[in-house]
Amino acid sequence: MKLNKQLKLAAAVAAGLALVGCGSDDDSSKSFACTPVSDAPRTICIGESSDLSDERINIDLATAFETIQTGDTIVLPSGRYTMTRTFSFNGGDAITDLTIKGAGIDKTILDFDGTDTDAFSITEMEDLIMEDFGVYESANNAIIVKNVDGVILRRVATVWETDYSEDNGAYGLYPVLTENVLIEDCYVKGSADAGVYVGQSQDVIVRGCVAEKNVAGIEIENTINADVYNNKAIGNTGGILVFNLPISENTRYTKNVRIFDNESISNNAPNFAVVGSNPAGVHIVPPGTGIILLAAQDVEVFNNTITDNETMAIAMTSFLLADSDVDNYNQSVLISGWNPLMQSINIHSNTISQSTYSPKAGNMQAFLELLFGYSGVAQAPVPDIFYDGIGELLANVGELDGFQALEGYDAGDTFDPNAFAMYDYQNSTDIDGKSDAICVSNNGGLCNLFVIIGVSHTVRECLR
Repeated sequence: MKLNKQLKLAAAVAAGLALVGCGSDDDSSKSFACTPVSDAPRTICIGESSDLSDERINIDLATAFETIQTGDTIVLPSGRYTMTRTFSFNGGDAITDLTIKGAGIDKTILDFDGTDTDAFSITEMEDLIMEDFGVYESANNAIIVKNVDGVILRRVATVWETDYSEDNGAYGLYPVLTENVLIEDCYVKGSADAGVYVGQSQDVIVRGCVAEKNVAGIEIENTINADVYNNKAIGNTGGILVFNLPISENTRYTKNVRIFDNESISNNAPNFAVVGSNPAGVHIVPPGTGIILLAAQDVEVFNNTITDNETMAIAMTSFLLADSDVDNYNQSVLISGWNPLMQSINIHSNTISQSTYSPKAGNMQAFLELLFGYSGVAQAPVPDIFYDGIGELLANVGELDGFQALEGYDAGDTFDPNAFAMYDYQNSTDIDGKSDAICVSNNGGLCNLFVIIGVSHTVRECLR
């Protein structure tokens, strides 16, 4: 029987804290401090005091992954090691309680330069802890964790040392289709997509992390119940993102996400993401943006310090700003409950300051030219809090006939191509009794809010 999810996460945290670190205080040295245990739960030592060669580390780690048993702890030595292979494991729902740990976030460094796929890929299991080591220069994703219930990523670094290169790997820490996830005290740098990405997951905490010089510092996508707090996003293209995308294979869509007590500072990097087929991929993120909410519902953003992001502090946009052709979305996506509009958003009690306005339009150049006369040199600052208003306007004037992506359809229901359940942004309480309203208030006395089309009566009410 599975533990209650809160108890399960607490037990995993306690287990992680009980583990004793190994290694040396000398960052540059290779050292070994591990005692193997052959009986379950096993301790598997990678390398030995007489042999810490790159070849030995590669062989021992590959052997450990090939022979994983429930309860194993794999202990990595300190030092920087050149890896010639990558590591994957599928537990098949039979393996639980795996720990992979090093000597420290800056003491054990595994350098995957020259390999050709994800550095670590772990799937289909319960209760995984990865802590106290760094993954550098992965060819694709550094650590991908998929279909795992109970994940702790603690004091892990994922690093690409070349700044702003589209040749860097996509994701640093990448839990997807996971539950009961804790990511804490990690460092992510250089990802050509997102440094910390949590997608299609549930019951998530991201705290105490530093995301630097990625396209997206921290991204929460299609995830239910997520708290993102006490993190620092600095020098990225966009600091912290909450996205809600039409994914037909997934029935999880953004709900109950809180972004609070974070610092989002000087996220003015060029956008170096590779343009893909998804119209709302991170390649659309305009440089100079502190926090972005895209087609997000039931999100609260509060007590954050958002400083010196030269385009805008906070952007709120419907999916229709990324892709206005609603006919692109097939029936399975629409019936599954995906919603392209902003709904039930509360942005309050943030501290916003800008010393320089220098919009870097990226893929939003056409909009900035239209709205603010932007033509490469700012004619006027983009407002600190930006709300597109497009989805709300189209819904309220009935221009989305034939597009039913809102709540009310279950799988198997007959799809009505002429139905559209319009939201009442003043009175409706569709999400757990919460208002549909887009509320912005008490952001350091700031009232520099802009709505692209019309003025949302709901936003205006909240600003009074």
